[in-house]
Amino acid sequence: MTQPSLPERYEPLELVGEGATGEVWRARDQEQDRDVALKIVRPALARLPRFRARFAREVAISASISHARVVPVLDRGLLEDGRPYVVLAYAARGSLATLLAERPPLRAVLRVLDQVLEALAVLHAHGLVHLDLK
Repeated sequence: MTQPSLPERYEPLELVGEGATGEVWRARDQEQDRDVALKIVRPALARLPRFRARFAREVAISASISHARVVPVLDRGLLEDGRPYVVLAYAARGSLATLLAERPPLRAVLRVLDQVLEALAVLHAHGLVHLDLK
């Protein structure tokens, strides 16, 4: 995957994930001097008005949520090529797959799952359904 052309404020550092709707980059927010997660919509989806509207709605709702278990939205916009993006706080804790591959004690797994379920309950209460947990 080639590095995206981001607004000048953000310096792409590494691709950290890909999903059905796009890719997520760890980027450096040079104005705030911090790493962020930058989710960019795939080109094919960015051309679909219904998808763009749904993405904008989900980002707007997510930005209105303030909860310890929900990653905050920091910024949003359009790339030069018209693809929407959203900037989220970067959490360098690793993925659920990595955690489970380490075979931690059941108590640790249940603690993480409890936190994930708490976040999902908050999102669902706001009308959002998250389909791709990592």
